[in-house]
Amino acid sequence: MNHSLIDLPIDNGSFSATTMTANLLGAVSRKLFAKALVQYDNFTRDLQANIRVDWIHTPGSDLFLVFNTLYHVAGDDDLPFDPRRDVVLMDRVGVAKLTYLVLL
Repeated sequence: MNHSLIDLPIDNGSFSATTMTANLLGAVSRKLFAKALVQYDNFTRDLQANIRVDWIHTPGSDLFLVFNTLYHVAGDDDLPFDPRRDVVLMDRVGVAKLTYLVLL
């Protein structure tokens, strides 16, 4: 967790921002593993997740599967938090990349 206090010499230039980050790495074998990065910051109230799966099918050749999601945590600070109402999916993307080493 990273907490920053900002004080700029302008009107309304004082604010704070907190960023929380989690990195996870898991492996099924030496050829199949995954990495996840999850971040949240209270300034934009965005929750982002990036998950990458890597399968090394032959040495020097990989299949990558990448999933990205972006949620905005809305809500009213005066009401109790309700994830069905307060968490909005903003973006979801999936990408596949295949690399293959060719020896000549």
